[in-house]
Amino acid sequence: MKRTIAFAVTICLLFSITGCNWMDGSYVSVTPHRVGYARTDDNIPLVSDYIDLRSAIINLVDAGNTEGVFLLGDYQQENVKTDMIRAKNYVMKSYPIGAYCVESIDYTFGTNGGQNALSLEITYRHTKSEIDQIRTVHALSGATKSIADALNNHRSSLVLLITGYEDTDFVQWISDYVALHPDIVMELPQVSVQIYPNQGDTRVVELLFTYQNSRDSLHQMQNQVKQIFSSAELYVSNDADEQTKLSQLYTFLMERFNYKFETSLTPSYSLLCHGVGDSKAFAQIYTAMCRQSGLECITISGSYHGEARYWNIVQVNGIYYHIDLIQSYLSGSLQLLVDSQMTGYVWDYSAYPSGGAPVPASTDPTE
Repeated sequence: MKRTIAFAVTICLLFSITGCNWMDGSYVSVTPHRVGYARTDDNIPLVSDYIDLRSAIINLVDAGNTEGVFLLGDYQQENVKTDMIRAKNYVMKSYPIGAYCVESIDYTFGTNGGQNALSLEITYRHTKSEIDQIRTVHALSGATKSIADALNNHRSSLVLLITGYEDTDFVQWISDYVALHPDIVMELPQVSVQIYPNQGDTRVVELLFTYQNSRDSLHQMQNQVKQIFSSAELYVSNDADEQTKLSQLYTFLMERFNYKFETSLTPSYSLLCHGVGDSKAFAQIYTAMCRQSGLECITISGSYHGEARYWNIVQVNGIYYHIDLIQSYLSGSLQLLVDSQMTGYVWDYSAYPSGGAPVPASTDPTE
């Protein structure tokens, strides 16, 4: 959505004020690149070179002003025209907040109290409420924490100002996070990512999330799924051994329904509340329940007789084993298998522990 705000006053009035501040404050809690410049008695900035000019425009953008006036003093118009090209390019393409929200910057020359002056009009492509929601975070750790919070609450958008920025595949990170948290995130959204500017240590990252279900519906699903995960945790005996705990979780899952093996947009809710799910839903939910109960368990993706398949690798008494919940369900009992028993399965053997192999001994990092 483009928001174009025209001049609301005449040029005469414009030169007597510094502009209307529709934000009543800065966009984000970030210290802008400010260079001091002189001000006249009536508080109109005096700019004398490119650095002054650029800094003054940045201050307008940080304040959300759509209009501004600068006194030029001995600053020649031809030099101002040249420097305005550079300043506009910097603010709109290199300055993170400007690159994200500024649509255009226009200017005219005039006089103020007999002095040469420059008036600016700034047009923004985002509304006040959109700008107000920008969060300032540091590095990938701060960004992912905010993204996780947005996913947990099924928000439709998130805009971050990231200091210490590093290139990241945000779409892949989101997919991995959703896979690891089926107890919290009910649906993997379609994700759109825009980054402003294209380079630099500080950038604005805009994430848009599109869900097939409404936010209220997803929250209701989340509450039901959380209750079931809590029941699963209570179902497991705290003093039981690892294999017994694995069997208890398997029984908890398998006795809920006569399952239909189908794919769903809301995998954990559909599986746990309606008995509908595919191998991916089974494996990811089992992994999350095992983790909740202090068991080591990971999800594997591969194929079974040429069709896509997900299953688990677990640790029991220091040995890794494969568990395919669907095959166990069809056979009527939990099966812990080693690699040689995985007939018909194909997976990236180098990416996962070997079934039947002992857990590697930990190495002292000081050795």
